Amino acid sequence: MDRHQANLFHQKRVVAHRPGWPRLLSRRFYLAPLNDPVLQGYHSLMCMDAVRAPLIRSRNGKETTLIDQGYAWLQYYLTGSDFSAVATFDQKGQLVQWYLDVISIMGVNAEGYPWYDDLYLDVVATPDGWVEIIDGTDLDAALKNGAIDQPMYDQAWRTAERLTDELRRETFLLNQKVHSDWKYLLEQAPLLIGNW
Repeated sequence: MDRHQANLFHQKRVVAHRPGWPRLLSRRFYLAPLNDPVLQGYHSLMCMDAVRAPLIRSRNGKETTLIDQGYAWLQYYLTGSDFSAVATFDQKGQLVQWYLDVISIMGVNAEGYPWYDDLYLDVVATPDGWVEIIDGTDLDAALKNGAIDQPMYDQAWRTAERLTDELRRETFLLNQKVHSDWKYLLEQAPLLIGNW
């Protein structure tokens, strides 16, 4: 889908540094191009130094903290991809979950921050092998109210099912990079925004 087609529909645009997010009181944000022969685009690390309140969700019958003081989100914005990924790390640097947004388009804004237009459907996975597609009702509603068309709807399901299969078969490419990328961004990438 090109930019013109994306503008015909009404999707939520998500920007990497998540400006105006009231849950986070203080954060550090690192951003760098991917230095990889296979993957192109950007990755970023948002370190949560102070939060208004933790965010806890049920994952596979367990309460899982996703936002809290000392947590970090490693985000991937892959050129030409049909998804964007967030890996949540706890205070000890342990991977808590993958959250994969199915997207229609990705770009970079005038300030140099990557963004994507969310295509409603998401895939969530935890390190113990649990994987689930969520927000199908949001996708259904978007089709019904004209926010997306049938080809976008069908593509969203194909993408989510492919990602689910990769996560279940343990062939999801970012699994091999996530810990080294977290370390690289924290130790070598420039701090772009801090404590705002």
